[in-house]
Amino acid sequence: MSRFSEYDGSGDLDELLAQGRWMGRRKAVLNGRPGKLALAELEGVLINMAHKRLAEGGLCDGSNVCVVGAWLYRRWVDSGMSPRAAWGKLKTEGKGKKPDYDWDNPDGELDRTIKMATEMLGITRTLAEVLAFINDEEVYATTPETRYEQVLQRVQRYLRDGVR
Repeated sequence: MSRFSEYDGSGDLDELLAQGRWMGRRKAVLNGRPGKLALAELEGVLINMAHKRLAEGGLCDGSNVCVVGAWLYRRWVDSGMSPRAAWGKLKTEGKGKKPDYDWDNPDGELDRTIKMATEMLGITRTLAEVLAFINDEEVYATTPETRYEQVLQRVQRYLRDGVR
C-alpha cells in the first residue's frame, strides 16, 4: 500500500506546480553534499543489515522495517540502545503492523515516518520524503528481499550518478 498520492494529470495547476517544486527539491537534496553524506551513511546501514528485507507502506510491519526504520534502528543501536529495545521501539512507533488505510488521514503513516526521520536522524524533510518515496514507489518489489535489493541499488545509483 502506498503512502503517496500522485499527481493524476487532471490539469490542476496547483498540483502540477507543487509536483515541479518537489522534483526540484529532490534534485537539490540528492545532488548536494549533505544529501550525499546521508546517502553514504544509509548505504552502510543497508549493506550491514542482518536481515536484508524492507517493509512497504509503514515504518515497521512487525517483522520488517522500511528504509527509514532500518536507519533509525542502526542509529539507536549505535547510540547504546540494546538491539531488543531498538526493535521494540520501532514496533511501537511503527504500530507493529501494516496500518489499515485511514480515509480521514491518508498521510498519517507517511507523516509519522517523515517526522521521525527528520527529528531522530537529523535529515531534511525533503530527504525523508525521498527515502519514503524510494521505499514505496520507485521500486517494484514483490518480496521484502527484492525491495531491499532494489532500494540499495537505487541509493547506490544516486550516490554514483546523482539525479538529473
